[in-house]
Amino acid sequence: MSSSSSSSSRVILPPLRPYHHHQIQQSSSSQLYPPYNYRLYTFPSQRPSFSCPPLPLSYQFEGPHDHINPSLPPTATYYRWSKPLGPFCTLNTDGSVAKGRSGIGGIVRNSHGDPILAFASRCPKMPVYAVELWAIRRGLQLALSSGVRYVNVDTDSTEAVKCVYSLPANCPLL
Repeated sequence: MSSSSSSSSRVILPPLRPYHHHQIQQSSSSQLYPPYNYRLYTFPSQRPSFSCPPLPLSYQFEGPHDHINPSLPPTATYYRWSKPLGPFCTLNTDGSVAKGRSGIGGIVRNSHGDPILAFASRCPKMPVYAVELWAIRRGLQLALSSGVRYVNVDTDSTEAVKCVYSLPANCPLL
């Protein structure tokens, strides 16, 4: 599969905050797709050793949505993985689309760089930005269900970041 986006940027999303389900517009079931051919790899010995209070299962990203300037041409940014601060883990995701097929994958690493879990799956044919959002959503679901409570998200999709920082009704895949 080919790379899913021509622009690249490192994004660390702000902390998640709980929201009530009545605060967002519900999307129709035709917009949501169940994952299939899903593989999950866990590394139980690498789970975070810190204890965190349980968090609600619904989240909304907070933060300004004007971080990205659409009038600037896309630029490639190369970076090296950097250790997250404190109890945070890093979720790195990617999605790709090629010839009617699409797939997602990701890995969660602790602050030492040790893998906690990794995943890969095919997903329904969707636009590239939607596949990237699918990867972020799936990675967050798996991280939270595996006991990870503080997550930085790294993605190479500027379009997905724009959608995350928009209103929740504009981003039904999350």
